[in-house]
Amino acid sequence: MTSPKVPNISPIATGITANQAARLAIDVASDGQASDIVLLDVREVSGFADYMVIMSANSARQTRALADEIDDRVNREGFGIHHREGTPDSGWILLDFGDLVVHVFSETQREYYRLEQVWKTAKELVRLQ
Repeated sequence: MTSPKVPNISPIATGITANQAARLAIDVASDGQASDIVLLDVREVSGFADYMVIMSANSARQTRALADEIDDRVNREGFGIHHREGTPDSGWILLDFGDLVVHVFSETQREYYRLEQVWKTAKELVRLQ
């Protein structure tokens, strides 16, 4: 007698890719009225991530709402967060999903840090105004 075949399903196989997670983060950001949303492919210029999403929020409340919803939705799809730092009042929340890093900035902090300039050699895949 043989035992029944059980499909080999691992958490990695059922989760989404970093690219899919980045695109989900963009959809959530757009739905949440974030502005100047950018997706960068940093695989060729970064040793710690494959994709980076950068966006601006108009208030501390919106910064928190965007970060919370992106965190929740990406996690629900099986792409778990490794680290979260920053606060809405600081004007910058960073969500580190490993191969994907999401930055939710106030407009002032985004101008100050100018991450698009820092990562100017990365390939811009998406820009939504």
